[in-house]
Amino acid sequence: MFYRPSFRQVIFSVFISLPMVAYSQTELEQFEEVAEAMSAKMNELFLVQDPSLKEVLPSTDWDDEFRSAAKCVLDLYRSEAGDEFVAQMLENGKKFASSELTNFDDIEKALDFMPDGISDARQIAISQECGMTDLTLKRMQESGFTDALRGKAPAANESE
Repeated sequence: MFYRPSFRQVIFSVFISLPMVAYSQTELEQFEEVAEAMSAKMNELFLVQDPSLKEVLPSTDWDDEFRSAAKCVLDLYRSEAGDEFVAQMLENGKKFASSELTNFDDIEKALDFMPDGISDARQIAISQECGMTDLTLKRMQESGFTDALRGKAPAANESE
């Protein structure tokens, strides 16, 4: 039977796309590496559950739209919780990205990698306000991942 992630786990997959670093290129590059590693771990777990998802996993690459949304998120995080919050998120993200995840329960436990300073509800609201959630969900829909998670029939090009 295919594993259906909880809403919290889906929101986590949105948050792994969020930039949580200062504006310098070095920090941005570091965060992109962390985000890619975290996304790869999530993807591996999905593929263990259902190898057919390989064809519908959404891209994790950032484009101009993601960077614009990310800048908005970062601005709000900094204004609401400060530089230390952002720096600690990056450090925690690196630790999470290098940890071993063997099942979705591990991800549930790891969801608390965000430092104190902004509530979970506010983090979700910031992501929505800045358009990050919509961009991520759009990618998931366009790739067919959303339909696959819902158990809908694959598109014609995937049924071969």
